[in-house]
Amino acid sequence: MNAQMLAPQGPGPGYPGSHFFIKEKVVKNDNIVSSHEIDNFCGITDQSLLYEIELTCVKNIYRKGQSIFIQGMPTAGIYFVQNGKIKISTICENGREFITEIVRSGGVIGLNQLFDDGVHRSCATCLEDTNIIFLKKYFAHYLIKNSNDFTAFCFKQMAYFTEEIEKKNLSKSLKNVRQRLAGLLIELNAKDGIKQTDGSWIFKLYLSRENMASMIGTSCETAIRFLTELKNEQIIDLKGKDLIIKDQYRLWMFSN
Repeated sequence: MNAQMLAPQGPGPGYPGSHFFIKEKVVKNDNIVSSHEIDNFCGITDQSLLYEIELTCVKNIYRKGQSIFIQGMPTAGIYFVQNGKIKISTICENGREFITEIVRSGGVIGLNQLFDDGVHRSCATCLEDTNIIFLKKYFAHYLIKNSNDFTAFCFKQMAYFTEEIEKKNLSKSLKNVRQRLAGLLIELNAKDGIKQTDGSWIFKLYLSRENMASMIGTSCETAIRFLTELKNEQIIDLKGKDLIIKDQYRLWMFSN
């Protein structure tokens, strides 16, 4: 059975450096990760370590809307996303939700808290049915001490996270709301869009208007108003859950 790569290697949509490989499910117990499922996990080629990973990792299935962890919960380990989409958000003191990231197939959650004995400072909620492989914190520490491949994987991930945070902070400081909204649509399309025969692009808009507003740092009413303006200017179209980018160039111009 051929291994299925769940994250892109190198730059592009997704998670550069997320080189963990998971094969197709071949066991009946969904909570057990078998040796047939793991191949070159996080770049690790040492067979003895892979065997220990097989004994330690746990596979879980989370349904849409289900929380993987919540803000304030003690940190426990690293979560590897086999497939699905996860919303990472923080609940402010006024009760407002602030979304910081959308994690997709091949993504990793929990690395930032790997050396923190405290609690999660955010919530992780599934936007669709999601498969997770969970690696306990103590064993992740063990792998860092015994595997250069795993250590390199962690450094690549944390460097990527840092770069993304810098980009978002720069965007919020230099761009207005309309530019940030156009940029968000371009980002979503780059990761989920499918090109149509007429040259347009289409993707499922799994984010609510409130979620989109949170991601670009504005009110829901403002986000809806700018979406309507883009639609009226024939740049995008909205049909149910589908968002269609009719003029990709003009949308890109609005984002800059």
